[in-house]
Amino acid sequence: DKVPDNYRRRQTLKNAERYITPELKAFEDKALSAQERALVREKILYEQLLQDCLPHIAQLQTIAHAVASLDTLVSLAAHASKNNWCAPELID
Repeated sequence: DKVPDNYRRRQTLKNAERYITPELKAFEDKALSAQERALVREKILYEQLLQDCLPHIAQLQTIAHAVASLDTLVSLAAHASKNNWCAPELID
């Protein structure tokens, strides 16, 4: 083989072989470790966000309902405007 001694076989494919060096393996381990730490940190931050929001759930729900109502009314108004709808006039 023409492969240097410090290369280790990583994977055997149909037409090829894949090799890795100790330096690449160390870099891969470091990257995977960083990814795991990032996921743990993300979970901690998410849990903290939930705890911070907990005392304000009632207000957040009220705001969410108001925004949903406004969104519905704006969508209906935009649709009515686009289709040249008009409000009926009721006469006694």
